[in-house]
Amino acid sequence: MVDAQIDRLEHYPKLKEKLLEHRRQKDAQLQRLETILDRLGKSRSALKDTAMSTMGAISSATTAMAGDEILKNCFATCGLANFEASAYETLIVFADAAGDVEALQPLRQSETEERAMADFIRQNLREIVLLFLTLKTQDRQASR
Repeated sequence: MVDAQIDRLEHYPKLKEKLLEHRRQKDAQLQRLETILDRLGKSRSALKDTAMSTMGAISSATTAMAGDEILKNCFATCGLANFEASAYETLIVFADAAGDVEALQPLRQSETEERAMADFIRQNLREIVLLFLTLKTQDRQASR
């Protein structure tokens, strides 16, 4: 979903820059999780990976057709970042309860990154909405 948004952002350079940074963070988060799972002798679920990728593609395709794509993508990004932060928080509790001290720092870092993404959207939503309105009233492409 992040990749699809990045490719379509034309008028929102600050958001595009943040999403590019978040994409790099997502790659690092995946690596952290893989390291933890490898250490525990577990593997990622290919089915879950495929399902999440497909859901992201469908979501992006759906919002791309809307005249307010940028707004819907902001809502989805904020919601997903909060969802993922909560998932990391849960994994932190699990790791702590299991005594897996080694997993705590990487999981906390990933949780912090997700919370920062959600915070960015909340802190910049007004600016994004106002730019959207300005472009829309000028009959310019405002959705992306």
